[in-house]
Amino acid sequence: MKTITKYRMYGTHSCSCGCGMPLGNSSVYYSDDDICIGVTDTDDVDGLNDRMFTPHCFNRLKLNELQPEQIYEMYSVPKLID
Repeated sequence: MKTITKYRMYGTHSCSCGCGMPLGNSSVYYSDDDICIGVTDTDDVDGLNDRMFTPHCFNRLKLNELQPEQIYEMYSVPKLID
């Protein structure tokens, strides 16, 4: 089962939509700007296959209008930023 969740991210990965924006990494430690939106599989206890989005991209792509399963199939895991 896929669910939509929120996670604090630290700028180590980029948005799953492919825009290249880092997930989190605000200049203020533990800022609300670091909260990102993810789609996770409840069977994936480590969250290694989550699809993660900046709030801006999640809203821009109107992902709230899709089912979590659709989002999970349409997008890939976030890429590690070098």
